[in-house]
Amino acid sequence: MKTPFLLAALAALSMGCPKAAPKTVTGSDDEQADQLTANLEELRTRPQASEPKCDEWCSLSKKVADLSSSLCAIAGRNKERAELQQKCVTSQEDVAHFNDKCSSCAH
Repeated sequence: MKTPFLLAALAALSMGCPKAAPKTVTGSDDEQADQLTANLEELRTRPQASEPKCDEWCSLSKKVADLSSSLCAIAGRNKERAELQQKCVTSQEDVAHFNDKCSSCAH
């Protein structure tokens, strides 16, 4: 007599709850994009506080390029999301700005 109850319980458990959106080790795409955007904003505003030297501009340029690359990869996975596309474009503009500052230095 326990078998029908057990089968019903297993059937109910197999249906389970809907699964949450998959996350990567570092969080969802939204969480990653927010963190990358915050990091870019920090780098974007840092030079205003004290003008970096040439070698600092070039080091910052590399960091900005890496952050932008990651952000644009997220935007590429979410092509239907205009706000992520805009974040990618803005980050690429940041890369151009930092590259200009780096390349304008006399090496």
